[in-house]
Amino acid sequence: KQIREGDLDKMGQVGKGILANWGSMERNKKLIEEIKNLIEIDGRKSILLYSLSVNHSKAMTLALQRSGISAVSIDSKTNSAERREFIRRFILGEINILCNYEIFTTGFDAPNVDAIMICRPIQSKTLYDQIIGRGLRGKQFNGTEDCIIVVPNDEIKIKTKKGLEDWNVNAADI
Repeated sequence: KQIREGDLDKMGQVGKGILANWGSMERNKKLIEEIKNLIEIDGRKSILLYSLSVNHSKAMTLALQRSGISAVSIDSKTNSAERREFIRRFILGEINILCNYEIFTTGFDAPNVDAIMICRPIQSKTLYDQIIGRGLRGKQFNGTEDCIIVVPNDEIKIKTKKGLEDWNVNAADI
């Protein structure tokens, strides 16, 4: 699937109509399986999930809960008291996964984050750096020893004036 420059909004992010295709049941099932592997095989306990949209965040949360995984969805309409409580419980290890859409990109501090799953396209290297930085504190700064970063390869390309580009920033370029 190709995304053309006209599909991008004024901030350079992919429009909602295009994102709807990425929120398919088949894709979500694969994401859930990957999360199960992170927990069951890799022993990850505190995962930040960056969703395609608010609805995608809520759908992923429901699917995770139905799979027996402790997860909550936080978005801009989550009231501040509830948000603080969810974050507190996440830091204590009572909640395994915080699903969000454009909430925990900057200024979020949870030293226990040991995996990050980025389920959305990111056009900005700076934003990508901020997101993965939520899990890369390291032991020196009271963080985890390591953090697994998962960026699904959807093989979706963006056509810009510069040509055809992958939607995600390659970790090797950082």
